[in-house]
Amino acid sequence: MKNLMPANPPSFRHWMTAARPVGHGMIAIPLLWGQALALVATGQFAWQWFFAIHVFGLLTQVYILYLNDYADEAIDRLNETYWLSGGSRVIPDEHLSGQQLFRGAIVALFFLLVVSAICFALGRTWMPPLAVAAVILGWTYSLAPFQSSYRGFGELHQSLSCGVYLPVMAFYLQSGTLQNFPWLYLLPVCLVFFAGNIITAIPDIASDRMGNKKTYPVRHGGEKARRDALLLLLVACLLIAVLSAVSARLVSGLVISVPPIVLLLYVYQSGLVQNADAENRLLCKRYIVLTVACQLWVMVMWTIFLFEHGLREA
Repeated sequence: MKNLMPANPPSFRHWMTAARPVGHGMIAIPLLWGQALALVATGQFAWQWFFAIHVFGLLTQVYILYLNDYADEAIDRLNETYWLSGGSRVIPDEHLSGQQLFRGAIVALFFLLVVSAICFALGRTWMPPLAVAAVILGWTYSLAPFQSSYRGFGELHQSLSCGVYLPVMAFYLQSGTLQNFPWLYLLPVCLVFFAGNIITAIPDIASDRMGNKKTYPVRHGGEKARRDALLLLLVACLLIAVLSAVSARLVSGLVISVPPIVLLLYVYQSGLVQNADAENRLLCKRYIVLTVACQLWVMVMWTIFLFEHGLREA
């Protein structure tokens, strides 16, 4: 039955579990990358804005993930193959109810808007519409009427949220302008997060199919989803190398791109694309670990090199 109240009152640990701290990299890394871009493009970096950006990011994560667990309650109760996926499990494990998580999301939303108002008062005049965009992106991913994660647009939604919105917002807060934003740099980042949505949906294919959630693996099958995720990550790595060469930073581009390309080729040659179905939990976990490692390497190393270049030029 939906939204049953848990027998015991929830603890702080359960609220933290629902916020999924292990997944914070998906928020924090594009925020750091956007700030590194701002440092390179404008020479500006201020710790007060660093703090504001990451508080905003934490509140956005809580808002989005609480709504996601609330919306996915029925499917998460069916899911027996979750791993780095399938929600936080606080509802199926009877630690929190869906209604409690929904109310928690509204509280996070309130504080998100407070932070936005403070940023506006400090001179970032475009922050209110950017905050509204965050609210809309979080709501429309999981909830009606749009509910993109159920209607076959989840990968695009995540790529735009994490690959465009977060770095653009971080760049703007640090610099106060988008005038020098290198828009082409967003393309490989969008591909990385598009692939990431596919990868994390792979273990959930059975429950998503039963719940009529049209994720990429449900629409195209597990093997094609695994192959396409590899291809997207490979293209992203090649684009980063090209963009780095154009900006006279070829060496850093190769350091960012070559190790994940090698690892992606290994994943393909090892047979994981063909055999890492959700039912084969060992191989599925291995595929996910290796491909997520590629994503992390690309984004973390690119961020480090951008910060290093920006500090050197400042």
